[in-house]
Amino acid sequence: MPITKRVFSGSSGGRSIAIATGLTTIHTSVSGGSDYDEVFFYVYNSASVTRKVSAYVGATAAKDKISQAIPGQDGLYLVGPGAPLGLGKILKALATAGANVLYAHGWVNRIEQ
Repeated sequence: MPITKRVFSGSSGGRSIAIATGLTTIHTSVSGGSDYDEVFFYVYNSASVTRKVSAYVGATAAKDKISQAIPGQDGLYLVGPGAPLGLGKILKALATAGANVLYAHGWVNRIEQ
């Protein structure tokens, strides 16, 4: 079972991804049968006040949503702790206020079975 560390597909060379107030694509998972991506997703808030991020893992239904308050200028906060994602499903995020002050960081471990 080979495991390969990869940057988010929505990133440019591993750089952070600015999260808008509309849905922002962070990563599109592997589309092959039983292979999947294990997603490690952190968020940084560059504003001086707490902002809320909502992450949608694979779809935009309520059961796929993770919401978290991210304190201002206080480092990276873990939002997605190794969530499995496959079949070409997409990780998206949005800021509830203040576009482009929340930034996604992280990686995926691609697991080939």
